[in-house]
Amino acid sequence: MALARQLAETKPTTTIGMALKCLGPVGLLAWDAGINDDPTQFSPHERVAAEFQAVNRAGSLASILPDHSSEGTMTECQADRAWAVTQAAAIDLSGLTILELNNLYDRFNGVADSWLAVSSQPWARASADGQCHVSTAGGRIVDCEQDRAGEIRNRIAEEIRRRAPADDLERNMRLETLIQFELLCEISLRHNPELRAEIAQAWGA
Repeated sequence: MALARQLAETKPTTTIGMALKCLGPVGLLAWDAGINDDPTQFSPHERVAAEFQAVNRAGSLASILPDHSSEGTMTECQADRAWAVTQAAAIDLSGLTILELNNLYDRFNGVADSWLAVSSQPWARASADGQCHVSTAGGRIVDCEQDRAGEIRNRIAEEIRRRAPADDLERNMRLETLIQFELLCEISLRHNPELRAEIAQAWGA
C-alpha cells in the first residue's frame, strides 16, 4: 500500500490534480481487484487504475496544469471582472433618493438581463453552450457590459438596504427592491429572516 500512502501525502495544486487524487482510490480498488496483463483487454476501471498509477509514479499528479495563483497576473476573465467591479464602484449613489434607487434598480436589472440574453447568441460564442463558454471578441464586450450592469444593480440594492424610509411610499419601494434582489440571489426569502421580519412589520404578512 506504498502507493496509497504516497497518494495521501500528495498535495495537488490544480483542479485536475485534486480530481485525480479523489479518483485515486477508485483506481487503486480496480488495480487490487486484479488487473489484466494485456492492456488491450483493460476494463474502464482498469484503464483508470493504470493511468492513475502511471501519473502518480511519474510525480506529475500536482502539476498537470500550471498553477498561476501566486504569479500576480490576472486571467482575461479576471481582468474583465475587475473592470466591471471598478466601473460600478465609481458611481456615487449617496445623493439619490429611494425613489431614484428603486427605479434605477429596475433599469439596471433589465439591462443586465438583456446583455445576458445577447451573450447566448451564436455570434457571441466561440465555443460550447451553457454557462461555461468561450466568447468571441464581440461576446467579450457583451459579457463585460452584463457584468457591469449587474454590479451596478447589486450596489443599488445594497445602497437602498442602508436607507431609512421617510414614509410608507418609500418603505414600500425599498421593500420591493430588497425582495426582488433577494429572490434574484436566493430564489426565496427563507434565508433572510431580517427581511421577512421587515415585511411582516410593514404589511402584516
